[in-house]
Amino acid sequence: MTQKECDKGQKRKLDESIMIYLGLFFVIILMSILVFKTITVYNNSELVNLDTELNGLVEKKSEYKGQIFILLSGKDKYWSIDHSRNHAYAPSFLGAFIKKGDTILKNSNSDTIIVSRNNTEYLFLIGDKLFNSEE
Repeated sequence: MTQKECDKGQKRKLDESIMIYLGLFFVIILMSILVFKTITVYNNSELVNLDTELNGLVEKKSEYKGQIFILLSGKDKYWSIDHSRNHAYAPSFLGAFIKKGDTILKNSNSDTIIVSRNNTEYLFLIGDKLFNSEE
């Protein structure tokens, strides 16, 4: 093997190492952005409970560990809703079901969330999975 061939092999290995490190750098940056977004949404949210009253258009949603964070149109804080599902629907989990543009309604002293889409209402219990439970 000549000196030129040896130098080319070393340069190729160096180029591969640089590409690997750049890829790892971008993955770390992306993960940091996602964690920051999650923390920001979590800290800027209020938990929906029995006394909470909601009525508005879903502008944004975010999910984290079974909780859904919903930002209603014209509001500046997210609402956090615990594990809610209804096995009569596909998908059954509220976080996967709800979409931007849906209307969400929850009356005070009620444990039911009503999602309205295309003139159809869908019911979900807050923190429960009682409707048509598969268990």
